[in-house]
Amino acid sequence: MSDETLLSFCIPTYNFGEFIGETLASIVPQMEDNMEIVIVDGGSTDSTEEIVSGFQKMYPNIYYHKFEQRGGIDRDMALSISLAKGKYCWLFSADDVLKRGAVAKLLSKTEGGIDVYLVGLTLCGLDVDTVLSEHFFSAIQTDMVVNLSDEKERLSYFENARTTTAFFSFMSSLIIDRKKWKESSVDERFYGNCWTHVVRLFNMIPQGLKLKLLPESYMRKRGDNDSFMEHGAVHRAAISIDGFHDMGKTLFGEDSKEAFHFRRVVRNELSAPVLLAKKAKARNREERRQLNQLAQKNFSDPSLKNRLSYALYSSIPTFTLPLLQKIWRLKRFIKT
Repeated sequence: MSDETLLSFCIPTYNFGEFIGETLASIVPQMEDNMEIVIVDGGSTDSTEEIVSGFQKMYPNIYYHKFEQRGGIDRDMALSISLAKGKYCWLFSADDVLKRGAVAKLLSKTEGGIDVYLVGLTLCGLDVDTVLSEHFFSAIQTDMVVNLSDEKERLSYFENARTTTAFFSFMSSLIIDRKKWKESSVDERFYGNCWTHVVRLFNMIPQGLKLKLLPESYMRKRGDNDSFMEHGAVHRAAISIDGFHDMGKTLFGEDSKEAFHFRRVVRNELSAPVLLAKKAKARNREERRQLNQLAQKNFSDPSLKNRLSYALYSSIPTFTLPLLQKIWRLKRFIKT
C-alpha cells in the first residue's frame, strides 16, 4: 500500500456471512494499492470470519476487526471510520453490491472542498440480480454541488428531497471526507437511534458542509434484508418516524422548514398503505397501539393530504388487512 491511503471502504457487520462474500467480491477487483477495506464485526457467530479470512489471503489490504459483542450500528459505523486511514471513507453495508466501474467513476468526480458525496443506488430483491427499480431519492437528477451551510441552497436541496436517502440515511450511498468527519461530533443521546451518522454530518453545517450529489446508480441495494427489522415491523417504523422527527427538531428547530422536510420524506416512505401493511404484521394489540400512535405522529403536519391519509389508515378495520394485502399483491403482479 502506498504511504497515503486514498479510499477506505468502511463496513460494519454482524452475522452477514451469507452476503459479505458477494459484497467483497464486488469491491476487491476495483481496488488499487492506495485503497483499503476496514471491517468491524460486532461478534458474528456465523461464517463471516472465515469468509473474510479467505479474501484477506488474496488481498492484504482488508483489515478485519472482530469484537466480542455488538456496539450497535451507530458505534460500529463510527468505529470503522476511526480505524480507517483513507482520505475518503465509503460507508458500505455488508450485504450490498458495488457496480462495476463505480470506484473509478467516483474518483473521476472528486474535487477539493467537498465534504460528503451522495451516490445513487438500484433497489433489488434478496437476490441482487433481481432488479426492482432505480431509487430516485431527489428530484435533482444531475451531478450537483450543494453548499448545505448556505440557507438558500440548503432549503432548495431539502425541497427536492424525495426520500430519507437525500438526508444521508442510507450509509452505502455515503462517501465522506475522513478529516471533516473527525472534526465533527454528536451528542451521546443519539447513540442507539440508528441515525447518529446523519446527526454527525449535519452538525458540520456551522463549520461548512459541502455535498456533491451524484444521482447515477453506483451500487445494488439488497432488499428483504433490513437489519433494523429484527424487532419487528412496528419497531422499524418507529426508528424512522421517531428518529427523523427528533433529528429535525434538534438540528434545525421543530418549526423550521428543514424539520418539515425531514418529516415529509418519512411520510413518502411510510404512506398510509405502507403503515396499513405494517399493521397487518403487528404481532399483538400493544404493537397495533404503538403503530396507531406512530401514524398519528407521521401525519401530524396540517394539510388536507395528511388528514385524508390518517383517515384512510384509521378507518380500515384490522380484520380486512390480510385480504387487502392479497388484492394489492395481485394488482402489482398484473401490472408486471
